[in-house]
Amino acid sequence: MTETRKTFKQSVDRVLWKIHELEATISDFNGDQALLNERLNGLVVGLQELGAAREAVAVEVPVELLQYVDGGGNPDAFTADVFHRANRGNQLAKGRVQALAGFREALLSEASAAFPEDAAAYLALSAPTVAPKAPDPSPQEAAQEPASR
Repeated sequence: MTETRKTFKQSVDRVLWKIHELEATISDFNGDQALLNERLNGLVVGLQELGAAREAVAVEVPVELLQYVDGGGNPDAFTADVFHRANRGNQLAKGRVQALAGFREALLSEASAAFPEDAAAYLALSAPTVAPKAPDPSPQEAAQEPASR
């Protein structure tokens, strides 16, 4: 952990402690206004330190995550949900690419049968720009691949 993150964490811990002290003072309030003012001023100072330390730590948190947590959700569940949605979108895109590749092959096959000269000319023009399709790994290869990484 870098020094700025440690400083930030310490500031957060101090503010949480000040909040705890203030909560204890309020729950046992006996009319001692000076003690209450001291605790409030300590919290204000702690929040100012936290604000200063925050500027040194650049962390971007998605608004959707904050809204999810505010609604009572678990941040880990949100992360898992985002991952699953991204994976689902990736699989849909992969399916579309495979469908288009199959359509291209079928179209070239039919075009070659109907217009052999035109299809050969097209293949000659497009050959350098079209990458060959890599075969999908077998289930055994796919299972072994993550272990070798």
